[in-house]
Amino acid sequence: MNSLLLPVFNDPKRPSFERHIPVIALLLIAAGSYLILAQHGFGNDAGTYNLLYSFATLMFGADYDPARYHGALVAELLAGGAAFLGGDNASNTLSVAFAVGTLGLFYRLLFHWLGRAQVAFLATVALAVNPWFVLVATTTTDYVYGLFFALLGLWLWRRGWGPTAAVALAFSASARLAYAPIGLALLLYPLLRSQPRPWAEVLQNVLIYAVMTLLLYLPAMMANGFEWTYAWSSVPHDWTFMEHLARFIYKMIYLFGLPATVVIFFWKVVRLHLIMPVFMKRKDPVLWVMYFLMVYHAVLFWFAPFEISYLLPILLITLAFMARVSKVGQWLVAITLCFAAYNVVKVETLDIEYASADPAAPIEAVAAKPQLSLQKGVLWEDFATRAERQAYYTERHQQRMQALQRNSNLLK
Repeated sequence: MNSLLLPVFNDPKRPSFERHIPVIALLLIAAGSYLILAQHGFGNDAGTYNLLYSFATLMFGADYDPARYHGALVAELLAGGAAFLGGDNASNTLSVAFAVGTLGLFYRLLFHWLGRAQVAFLATVALAVNPWFVLVATTTTDYVYGLFFALLGLWLWRRGWGPTAAVALAFSASARLAYAPIGLALLLYPLLRSQPRPWAEVLQNVLIYAVMTLLLYLPAMMANGFEWTYAWSSVPHDWTFMEHLARFIYKMIYLFGLPATVVIFFWKVVRLHLIMPVFMKRKDPVLWVMYFLMVYHAVLFWFAPFEISYLLPILLITLAFMARVSKVGQWLVAITLCFAAYNVVKVETLDIEYASADPAAPIEAVAAKPQLSLQKGVLWEDFATRAERQAYYTERHQQRMQALQRNSNLLK
């Protein structure tokens, strides 16, 4: 792949537009592929149907019922509004649009940071084929909204549009509460680098961000009686330390898949790019901010090691790290191949026993023992169980909707 791309990316005589043609082609291919995969219902995430129900409570004038306990107003309005107008095809198509936008912004930000189109392109390809990103790109979830608005805010901020960037970052925080520190870290970044420090500008942007974020969470706060404990109501309390640790390590590894995790390990060892030496050698404040965000999301996941999709920011940061220290991107090519295979085949290291074998039941592991095997990949497994899981969630959602409509009619 590198030999084919080098003439396109590295020829200084090529106009800027021509050097980015491979990326444009990638975005078009991704959009077409995602649209095909998006024609199969809302998806397997129970949180999806909470988004739809939350929007319905707003539409029918009932008491607002926030999704995910703490709410996600931007995602509820976007996903719920699209589904209200055009069903799962419309809401999934909106996810595709935001996912393609995320890929485009990821590439542009990497290119402007590194000045190397080839490695930025390869990192974007790796992100595009990672199965966890593919799933959020082709179903109705709030993850893709959070990622898109976070990168949009970063892009706007980089262009000098601080107040507008603060609004976009507040939208990201509204879509995913866990993304709130991303916006704060970005808006405070000039204090690490600029001399003299732009206190007034930073304070203005932080105030806009804080006020917008609070306003977007105000409906959920009111619905929960202004009690902040609701934001942590999903944190498990009955797992032992070892059960907690096992889930944390396992899901960290399987964000990338076992083969890609091995590649990342050897990339660090062979290239001697262990995290702290890189920072000490290069003294790049951007790397410190990225390291802070990676540690933050890892710590947050420790408290609630549920869905692997929680770790998507770590995926983007890891790919950005690899692009930062890669000259031509052979390691990124290896990661891309591993991610592509991970969609259809999974190298499993454990024989996991679940609380229920029913595909429609909540997925909860209760025991595991070491056992190496090949299993269905992430995307294949998701599609294999989608009919049964969607039927289960759809039935529950319809029951809630019918009860909501009855209550709304009684109030009229």
